[in-house]
Amino acid sequence: AAGSPETAAGQLLAVLGIGAGLTPSADDASAGLLLAARALAGTPNELAAVQRLAQLVAEGASIRTNAVSAALLRHAGEGRAAHPLVAAVTALTRSGPDVELRAALDALLSLGHTSGADTACGILAALRALRRPTERGVPARLRAVRGAA
Repeated sequence: AAGSPETAAGQLLAVLGIGAGLTPSADDASAGLLLAARALAGTPNELAAVQRLAQLVAEGASIRTNAVSAALLRHAGEGRAAHPLVAAVTALTRSGPDVELRAALDALLSLGHTSGADTACGILAALRALRRPTERGVPARLRAVRGAA
């Protein structure tokens, strides 16, 4: 969202509540994006922008989605989530053995009916938008892991 937490929040809030499930698909993807963006924040200014985005999403979520999803989004914005989500974000944002990445992604994708896959979409959106030149190998690692399946 061109570096604007307010613009990004507007885009996320516009889709909250869309999709099936106890935690709608758009909410899961937004939670993944918030969690990954927080992990990728490399400077105090970047972290402040992610925190502002998370605050705006948390404030608006209560009127755009259900209470379970609103809590999920609030926690993700604060860097807290279920272990498989945190493990996937960690594996994708730090270098390590591909076998660890594969295990983390398998665990994430096994969550709920679509929650894991929807969350993975949000994580990947954040990686695509925010990764630094030194992190350019992430998509290649994902292709390699996918190819090993």
